[in-house]
Amino acid sequence: MPPAPTFAPAPADQLAPELVGLDQRIEAVRATAAQTRALLDELPALQHSLPLVGCASWRSAAAEHYEARLEELVSRVGFARSALEQAELELNATLIRLERERDEALAQLVAAPGSGSGPGAGPAPGALGGPTAWGWR
Repeated sequence: MPPAPTFAPAPADQLAPELVGLDQRIEAVRATAAQTRALLDELPALQHSLPLVGCASWRSAAAEHYEARLEELVSRVGFARSALEQAELELNATLIRLERERDEALAQLVAAPGSGSGPGAGPAPGALGGPTAWGWR
C-alpha cells in the first residue's frame, strides 16, 4: 500500500485559526453589547419606580436620612446609566475594529500566494468550508 500523500500547510490553513478566533471575539462583543443594551433598556423603568426626592410632607431625622440615601441612590443610578452608555459606545467601536481585522485577514487569506487563486478570485469551492463555517455575514 503506498504511503498517504503529505501536503504542506496552505496559507489558508495558517489564517483559518486567526479568523475563527476573531469571529469568537466578535460574537463575545456582540453578546456583551446586547446585554448592555438590555440593561440600558431597563434603567428608565427603574428610575421611574424610585420615589421622588423630597416628597415627604413631614420631617424627622429618619426622613432626612432616608432622603439623603434616596438622593445617593438616584445619583448612582444616573452614574450607572452613563457608564453603560459609555460601555455601549466602546463595545460598538471594538466590534467595528474586530470586524475590520477579520475582513483584512480574510482578504489576506484570499490573496495569499500559492493558494491557487488569482487576483480577485475567491477561494476554491469547499476550501474554506463556506462562509457559514465561521459565521460571516
